[in-house]
Amino acid sequence: MKRFLRSVLWLLGIHVTALLVFTLFRLVEFIVLHGQITHPDISPAGAFIRGLWFDNVIACYIMVAPLAVVLIAGIAGWSHHWFRRGVTLWLAVFYAIAFMPSAANTPYFAYFFKNINSSIFGWFGYTATTAGMLVEEKGYWLYIALYIALTTAFIWALLRMERVYAKSL
Repeated sequence: MKRFLRSVLWLLGIHVTALLVFTLFRLVEFIVLHGQITHPDISPAGAFIRGLWFDNVIACYIMVAPLAVVLIAGIAGWSHHWFRRGVTLWLAVFYAIAFMPSAANTPYFAYFFKNINSSIFGWFGYTATTAGMLVEEKGYWLYIALYIALTTAFIWALLRMERVYAKSL
């Protein structure tokens, strides 16, 4: 039972850390784009709560497979190093992918005045052109650097949490 509870706490810590990173991206977006808020009755707190709700849905989709696998392993008493490392790798990769639209939404919204949606998949046919546009525009470098910094910090925290979890076993 102790292993099961530690597994749950490990995954909960990762989940909360990911939500914190998503919130930091939203905070940057709010700071950069707050001048575009035109309606006087808009509540930033309400927007952050809805954003947290949306980010939680994304984080839960990423977490569902590791949660099932880790909880089954916790109940069965498995705690192999390769197993924990595999779960950590899964979470690092999928959260890094999920952080990309969050980082890109600020310059995208500033340019198109709408949030990133499925229409960006139309640009995948022009990968070289799109990548060139992103790298050539010096204004986007800040958001690329922010993505790299926050994703690196998240992965470092992920590895640190895995080490602490492994020691607790």
